[in-house]
Amino acid sequence: MRIVQLTDLHLTAEPGQGFHGLNCLQQFEAALTNSLTLAPDLVLLTGDQAQEPSPTLYAALMDCLEAHWSGPWLWTPGNHDCGADMMAALRRRHRDVPEHSCYRSGRIAVHTLDTHIDDQPEGRVAAEERQRILEVLRAEQADIVLIAGHHPLFTVGTAWLDKHVPEQGAELAAALAAFPSVRAYLCGHVHQASDLQRHGLRQLSAPATSVQFEAGSPQFSLGAARPAYRWLDVRDDGSVQTACVQL
Repeated sequence: MRIVQLTDLHLTAEPGQGFHGLNCLQQFEAALTNSLTLAPDLVLLTGDQAQEPSPTLYAALMDCLEAHWSGPWLWTPGNHDCGADMMAALRRRHRDVPEHSCYRSGRIAVHTLDTHIDDQPEGRVAAEERQRILEVLRAEQADIVLIAGHHPLFTVGTAWLDKHVPEQGAELAAALAAFPSVRAYLCGHVHQASDLQRHGLRQLSAPATSVQFEAGSPQFSLGAARPAYRWLDVRDDGSVQTACVQL
């Protein structure tokens, strides 16, 4: 299975007037069309789709996505998103979609994890959400599972962003890793690529389609890297090969 992961779009109502003055919709569309040349099986959006969330903005995002891609896609909310608006927009278009979507193909499954609190930068995995994902994994019959959320579950080495790791994130990482089928946790939020192994879990963060943050900086600092995305090849033996593509 090939997955392309696009994250931290930060779309605004006026595309050229918003997040750091960028036309984030144009940058997302460029990243999307580039990623589709890789012939993915799944398009995955891992949060902060919006900088100015509204049902109208999420509908415009789906218009853009589905104009280029007719295959399966998943999204999960980030701290700048409004989870209720995302779900409302999605259900207006796809009425029967469940609250927590997943994708399965053969022996491989991808599940989403909600780590966000509306309007709060810090991550949180509510007790109900933690219980839900663990119950899902107990029932899951796929041999190979990826989990996708917005916030990293453990630190990435950029101090001001590491403060946003959910409380008990390390414990959750260890709980996920206790399932032999779980091969990786995919996330955004940090606007930088990382590939870390901790608490028994491989954590992969993706760079943003908007702007990048300077890795390792003790305070907020924009990086010089171009908009980017991550691709992942999940093999039948459970191995995950991955790299990031800058535009």
